[in-house]
Amino acid sequence: MAQCHSTTNWTTSTFNHNNTSFPLTGFHSTMTCAQCHTTPTSYNGSLPNTCDGCHHALYISTTNPNHVASGFPVTCATCHSTTDWTSATFNHNNTPFPLTGAHTAVACALCHINNVFAGTPTDCYACHKADFTGTTNPNHTTAGWPTTCVTCHTTTAWLPATLPTSYHTFFPLNHGNANGVCATCHPNPRQQQLGQLQTSEH
Repeated sequence: MAQCHSTTNWTTSTFNHNNTSFPLTGFHSTMTCAQCHTTPTSYNGSLPNTCDGCHHALYISTTNPNHVASGFPVTCATCHSTTDWTSATFNHNNTPFPLTGAHTAVACALCHINNVFAGTPTDCYACHKADFTGTTNPNHTTAGWPTTCVTCHTTTAWLPATLPTSYHTFFPLNHGNANGVCATCHPNPRQQQLGQLQTSEH
């Protein structure tokens, strides 16, 4: 009892929560004891000391994004703080898909459709199929080019793209003043696929 009371005054008790396994920070420090310790026996250290232990109802009721459907972990402190629950932050670089280039400026909902985060594809083609099929110089689809976009493209910008020198070993890319425009030497998609040249001009 001396942890809280003194022999001078029994009713004016003091208790330093920072000396426990659950120091009070942020909004928690403004709450009254009874808001968490709802029964007399709950002062014996039996209360949960994890966020989800007290805030599971918030976890399952949050819909933007839907934490349950998205498979978010119940380690709330990954995104939330005790200062403000709603101003959550998320570091995408701590995931298997760090954001680089233009991806860093994209709103979450553009990739995570309907606020579903679990199962979002991480390969370029899954999100950029329209870019791949819409490219006509050269026509990626009819030329049978691989869908591994990072071979030529970067996350900084879809264009300009750079064909690796390992793909073009016979002539330099600017041969015949082509300036890297494939169709200058490969006028049809089949030639682009097979690497055949318009030999009549070279």
